[in-house]
Amino acid sequence: MRIEIQTDAVLARFGGAIDMMSANARQEMARGLARGGEKLRTPVRRALKVQTSVKRYGTIVANTRGWLDAGALRYTIEASGKGLPLSEFPHKASRSKLLALRWSAKEHWRLQKRDSSGRFGALPALNDAGVSATMWMKKRGFARSFVHPDRGQLMQRVPGKRSLRKIYGPSLPKELTIGRTEQTFQQSARSIVMNEIEKRLLRLLPRS
Repeated sequence: MRIEIQTDAVLARFGGAIDMMSANARQEMARGLARGGEKLRTPVRRALKVQTSVKRYGTIVANTRGWLDAGALRYTIEASGKGLPLSEFPHKASRSKLLALRWSAKEHWRLQKRDSSGRFGALPALNDAGVSATMWMKKRGFARSFVHPDRGQLMQRVPGKRSLRKIYGPSLPKELTIGRTEQTFQQSARSIVMNEIEKRLLRLLPRS
């Protein structure tokens, strides 16, 4: 997903003057757009970190980029990748051996109760959360979750099955276009980017 900075408002304001200045004006607009886009990218990344609760700013930087299309006079900020692993977020995991028995094909019987004839009954639901994490600025627990004793990974049992899956958090491409991040972009695009463009164009206009 991506968010883009267009220059339509600047073109409308300077109109005929830009037509007269032609190549020089477009070149200055491109330079201003590039500089403004780079400045805007930082608060957008910071907002994305707060919004998702990712621990490291470096994770945001590694999964986002910005670039200029000088021909179209457009600056794009893009986020890539899928949902981030739970380990990228503040989290806490129980090391209880009882929780570890959930995954074991050989020892899960220890969790099963016997009936009066000594036969094993069904496995208990075990929906308690062995792993909790802070995402979207809130702490939440994950049902049927635990630390895999062999893989050392934060895992979750699939409801109604014996299979396991890793736990993932927010997807940066989706988060880039909503909430705090989108608001930061909308509020800062004009003040940061357009000011950079207009400042360069004003230098080209004849002084009265």
